[in-house]
Amino acid sequence: MKVERLWRWISFLSAARSSDFRIESFYCTLTRMKAALAVLASLICVSAVQAQRQPLKGLTRLKIVAEDMGEVGTAIRLSPADVEAEALVAVRRDIPALKIDPDANSYLYINVTGIPAGTGYAFHLRTVVNRPVAVLDETFSISFGRAIAAVWNSGAIFFGSADTMSARIRQTIDNDIVQFAADYYKQNPN
Repeated sequence: MKVERLWRWISFLSAARSSDFRIESFYCTLTRMKAALAVLASLICVSAVQAQRQPLKGLTRLKIVAEDMGEVGTAIRLSPADVEAEALVAVRRDIPALKIDPDANSYLYINVTGIPAGTGYAFHLRTVVNRPVAVLDETFSISFGRAIAAVWNSGAIFFGSADTMSARIRQTIDNDIVQFAADYYKQNPN
């Protein structure tokens, strides 16, 4: 591979440096080239891995599940049904081809956890898409079975008063669904 040969050549030249100023200057240039080459190689590898990873490809059905927030949900007047309704409207608006089906194996899971913090609340909101996946060995040649796994997620942490928290949670869910829709359409262009 050309990148590997270039790497070896730069390594050889940088190992053969001397105390001469011109060679020392050349060595510094080689070191910078080596660092740039390492970054370039890592970007090429990451791009190749990302190109192969399309966890939302072929997703046609989805159910929506929201976790109960308990006392904190009651305090900010937000129920799991409210969270599910917010997600439902956003998914139907942003990905109309994606069928919402309560019997689907894939699901959009929304977990909102909150605690009182001073005069307000601190919240962590996590939006996850879970799908059936195959469990493979290290060589990707033998399947050991199937499982449900998170294939897409987004999260946020925020603080605020009880009066504004419900609206902020709804807005964050809406933003998460917009990002999910963007990723969905990248992997399902037609």
